[in-house]
Amino acid sequence: MTQKRLVIPLVLLLVTLNVTPIAAQATKKSTKSAPSKLPIAAAPQSAIDKEAVAAVDKLLAQAGQKYTKAPSGIWIIPRNGTKLRSFQLVLSYTAGTLTTEVLVARGKSVPRLSEAALNLLRLANRLPYVKICIDKDNDVFVRNEAGLKFLNQEEFTTHIESVATAADQVYGELQPFR
Repeated sequence: MTQKRLVIPLVLLLVTLNVTPIAAQATKKSTKSAPSKLPIAAAPQSAIDKEAVAAVDKLLAQAGQKYTKAPSGIWIIPRNGTKLRSFQLVLSYTAGTLTTEVLVARGKSVPRLSEAALNLLRLANRLPYVKICIDKDNDVFVRNEAGLKFLNQEEFTTHIESVATAADQVYGELQPFR
């Protein structure tokens, strides 16, 4: 009985902690007026985006990843796992943040998701660098967010592999609840 009472608060905690991306958090507005000439760090977004796209392309090439490039700073890497046989890692770049994400299960495919929530929360505690998320449609996905300018080749590869491994583990954890 105690576990059933804890499921709803744990699901709410899981959703609250994992759904809001870092880039969407509120920032303080500066009261200073903008300088007449923008420094390099404050260049127009389109110039930064082009540099970021080139940086991600370079990291993917150095990592030997086969990928498809979609418009607007999105890359799709096909992968295979031991439990989740075929899936897509989706990388996206927005406002300095590189997000790596895998849709593990559509909400309709896991009718007993509320029963699985406690297991997912425990698994989330064991997974390094990865968030387990449930969206408003009860879709389950795993994601990682990292500042692009701080990623070197080794960290980039670690983030991709962490998300791929986590997707496989989460899929396995959901199987008894389908």
